[in-house]
Amino acid sequence: MDFGFLLPLAIGLLAMGGGSISFSGGASGILLGYLVFLSQGEQWFFILLMFFILGEAATKFKRSQKSLFNLDHGQRMSKHVLANGGVAALMCLLGGPAGLCGFLGALSAATADTVSSEVGVLSKKDPLMVTTLKPVPPGTNGGVSVLGTSMGAIAAIVLASTAWLALGVPILPIVLAGVFGCFADSVFGALVENKGLVGNSSTNLVATFTGALMGMMLCI
Repeated sequence: MDFGFLLPLAIGLLAMGGGSISFSGGASGILLGYLVFLSQGEQWFFILLMFFILGEAATKFKRSQKSLFNLDHGQRMSKHVLANGGVAALMCLLGGPAGLCGFLGALSAATADTVSSEVGVLSKKDPLMVTTLKPVPPGTNGGVSVLGTSMGAIAAIVLASTAWLALGVPILPIVLAGVFGCFADSVFGALVENKGLVGNSSTNLVATFTGALMGMMLCI
């Protein structure tokens, strides 16, 4: 038996056991993992795994401190998993060079956005609203900080470097796709989510869709 086949299941169960993801979120993540694994193979799956590792690390980083100030994002539900991974799943089904670049761009954006959000709230300086550059409280939709932005970019570099090692894809286009998707998340959050028109999952979906589109434009 190929024990690699058990990886998506094992990782999903570990995530649920760690408390960072709900049962519905874990089940959605397992299905997403198998979709990637079975449609495109182990190399694509390991890129998805890197996104999971970076996201988990950022979520758990100083979690007690974030909870103290009500800045902990709580458990990931199925809607969060699909918002961050749904576009990447569609790119898997597309396949080919366009699908690969879209897949990597979407995950780069999801990675940059997750890490910037989870780490940026810990900045000692108040973030600035992306549309006005005025200070706002930590955790405000559309608020950006030097700490969050830089850590998000570093996370995108790590994911893109993993893709380069595994698949030979150029690093810079994937990093740019991730950073651009993260920026789109902030702008959409400031202009639309803050007005109560949509929830955070919709904003994340905009980020990953933008990342996928930029990945295809820059990488192919």
